[in-house]
Amino acid sequence: MKRRAFLKTAATACAASLAFNPFRSLALANGSNVGGPTFRTAETFDDAHAASCRVRVSGASGSGTFVGVAGGLAWILTNYHVVGRSGTARLDFWTNSVLETVDASVKWRAYDASRGYDFAFCTLDPAELARIAPPFVRLGGPDATPSRDAFIVSSGCPDGRFAQAWRGKIVSFWNDSTALFQPPPVPGQSGSGVLERVDGRLTLVAVLTWLVGERGRDDSKGGAIPVANLHEAAAPGAPAAAPFGDPIPPGAVECRFRPRGSGPALPRELGFRSRWSPDDSPNDAFLLAQGGRNR
Repeated sequence: MKRRAFLKTAATACAASLAFNPFRSLALANGSNVGGPTFRTAETFDDAHAASCRVRVSGASGSGTFVGVAGGLAWILTNYHVVGRSGTARLDFWTNSVLETVDASVKWRAYDASRGYDFAFCTLDPAELARIAPPFVRLGGPDATPSRDAFIVSSGCPDGRFAQAWRGKIVSFWNDSTALFQPPPVPGQSGSGVLERVDGRLTLVAVLTWLVGERGRDDSKGGAIPVANLHEAAAPGAPAAAPFGDPIPPGAVECRFRPRGSGPALPRELGFRSRWSPDDSPNDAFLLAQGGRNR
């Protein structure tokens, strides 16, 4: 991912209280899980909805997307600002309009506003997810960003309600990095995957993170962080200093819903250039090393 110079901007945080390398593992690309349940890949608008879920932690909720099985775990991508420092989360999927809930652990997280890092992964035993059997969404490569003027698909949980799928369009970019899209999101949609077709295949290329503007205004937009940033955050030897300014558009607020050293290692099966073991613990030290703000 090219290093870009970002202008420093002011941003206010308030959110409905997380692309990679192409899959290098044929097993994951086929949705298989050796010795365990298998999952199909998302191909349609309806599949995008089925792959999404509500992510709930104490006092807040957001959205997430099932992105595959690796290391004997099912992985759900969301925003860091959705889960904060919580160690566990509840994931609500809707299958044929029926609510299905599973418990998950927050396995990995990275937050550094100056670099555009706002990602977290929740994981669980694939056998627990098999009774719901959602499809998984393919992740884009290390240079994946939304395409200008591209039509996109996403699914999330506005105001913490049931997941709703929608179609939109990339309308511009902030500092040639953060993708701005319409229609604008509402609290609860933070962590939703932003999908477009890449080489004819539905691919997760960004993560919905901000509302830019005022809720209810037609000229407001949504802001999405490219999955390329996630690859950068997860790369071995990720720099400890943050030389860039904020890639956050002025006036941006996070869309979480509130009802009241070295880069961390992620599994190679998901396309990361790093080592990972199912026994690894969440690498919160990474947040401090990167100068990220902890919730």
